[in-house]
Amino acid sequence: MHFFYGSDSVSATFTGNIWEMDSVKHYGTHYYNYLYLKFLIGHEATSPSEKIQARKEVPIASKKCDTWYMVARQQNRLDELRKQEALLKSQWGT
Repeated sequence: MHFFYGSDSVSATFTGNIWEMDSVKHYGTHYYNYLYLKFLIGHEATSPSEKIQARKEVPIASKKCDTWYMVARQQNRLDELRKQEALLKSQWGT
């Protein structure tokens, strides 16, 4: 079972130009995934196997957030990114 990031043995190959992409949108996607995975880890109704998988995927989501944060910083869009982050945090109650 995988929630978002697929098999541990498969590495994705990206061929686009990351610097021209919507960094805030992509950050939001991965930050949402990160919050959801953290929720699964802490939720009592989550099965042990789901918790194990979520723990494997949290570092991947975090790394992707870091990448898109760097792109947003380069694009001078950190204010938008912080607003997106605050909105997602409020939706998850964190």
